[in-house]
Amino acid sequence: MNRNISKKTGLFLVISLVLIFSSNALAETGGEVGGKWGWFFPLESNMNDTYGNTWLGGIQGKWWFEDWGIQIDAEHYQKDRLVEFSKEELKEMSTNLTKDMPYATTKMYTTPLWFSILKRVNIYSLWKTYVGIGSGPVFMKELYKEVVWNDKALPNPDWQYTEQSIKDTYIGFQIVLGSSFFEKAGFELKYSLIKIKDSDIKDIGGLTITINMMF
Repeated sequence: MNRNISKKTGLFLVISLVLIFSSNALAETGGEVGGKWGWFFPLESNMNDTYGNTWLGGIQGKWWFEDWGIQIDAEHYQKDRLVEFSKEELKEMSTNLTKDMPYATTKMYTTPLWFSILKRVNIYSLWKTYVGIGSGPVFMKELYKEVVWNDKALPNPDWQYTEQSIKDTYIGFQIVLGSSFFEKAGFELKYSLIKIKDSDIKDIGGLTITINMMF
C-alpha cells in the first residue's frame, strides 16, 4: 500500500517539476503553468457524511488562443473517514471478543486528471474571467483498516489491524469558473460530477475552490 502511494506521489512530483522547468518553453507557445491549492466540498449526502470536506493541491497548464483556451490540470486529495474507533473503544463495544470487528478506519485517495475547454468572458474589466467545461479520468483508491481479535497470538491474544484496498478509475465531468486578478494569480470555482458504482456513495465529485499561482 505505501509503495503504491509513494509511486503516485513520485509521479505527481515528476510531472510538477517537468511543468515548472518547461514553463519558459510553454510561454513561447502562449502557454503557462502553475500550481493550485484549495478546498474540496463533496455534495452527495453519503459522501459528505462519510468523509466531509478536505484540502487539495494540484498543477495546471493553460494555452490561450485569443478568447478560447485549453486547460490540463491534475488534483490530488485525501479524505479520512469522519468517525474512527480506537482499539479500546471497539473492545468496550464488543460482546464477543472472538468476532471480527467492523472496519475501524477508512481513507480515500482521489486524483482527477482534467482536460477542459475555456472561454473568456467580460464580467469586470480588471479581471480576466473565463468559464469552461471538461472531462477526464479520475483515479480513486479506498483503504480499509479492519480490526480483528487474534486469539492465536499466543501468549498474549490482542487486537490486530489488517488492511485491504479498492482501486478503480472513473470518468468525471466538470464545469469551471475562473478569474485572474493579478498577473500571475487567480482563483477557480469548479463543480465536478464523478459517478461511481457498487457503493452506497454514488458521486465522489463536488465543489472545488482553489487559489492558482502561475510561474
